Amino acid sequence: DEDNDDDGDDDGDDDDVATSSQESVGKKQNRRALFKTLSTMLTLFSHFIDPRSVHREADMKDLMLQFLCHREEEIQSLSLQYLMSYKQSFLTPYRESLFALLKENGFRDALTH
Repeated sequence: DEDNDDDGDDDGDDDDVATSSQESVGKKQNRRALFKTLSTMLTLFSHFIDPRSVHREADMKDLMLQFLCHREEEIQSLSLQYLMSYKQSFLTPYRESLFALLKENGFRDALTH
């Protein structure tokens, strides 16, 4: 029979779904691990007293500015904390307002004040 191409893959679709599900779980776990690592590194960097003394300081500052656009509030907050360690006179009076802007529930209040 030419119409009956039985190659032993009757359950192929089920295997594909199971594999896809396992890959999805693996990707989520990998993403969580990467997020935790990034968060830990940013926490460490945010404790620096003098970021100007860091090797490749300009690159670090640019990276932290990019992280301000990250979708996760924690990453944004840690990046801002690092940038605030520069103690720039034009930013320090707005410290609390800037951190309030990062909070999802405090965003509107920060904009009105």
